[in-house]
Amino acid sequence: MALIVDHSAEPDLYWPTMLSALIQAGLIDYLMKVVLLVLPDQAHNRYREVQGAKRDAVTGILKCFEQLSVKDVKYIGWDVFATLEELIRDEAQPFAVQGLAKIALEAWDESMDGLRPRQSTSRKSALGVTDV
Repeated sequence: MALIVDHSAEPDLYWPTMLSALIQAGLIDYLMKVVLLVLPDQAHNRYREVQGAKRDAVTGILKCFEQLSVKDVKYIGWDVFATLEELIRDEAQPFAVQGLAKIALEAWDESMDGLRPRQSTSRKSALGVTDV
């Protein structure tokens, strides 16, 4: 996790290639497995540990979305967006996790706005959602 967050702040010639390789190797899928961990009761001794892991995983997804390249878009499963949107709506989730999920979705939309020439690659268009 520290690798993704720390490198995202520094301009590094090799970092985009490294991040691309990590995404293609399944980094987002791995982070989604962590996001989907069931949060135990607050009284449980692992609550803080699981909460922190979920927060870190969403932060990792956020950093990946902020630095996404065109060739890596195809490695992002559309279920990621549904899961992040569900996290935002789930009031049982910690506030920090909800907030980071919202920021991650905004980062995706901003990245797509910067990457796409004419065709729409926003979450809504990819999922077939149309505004009425």
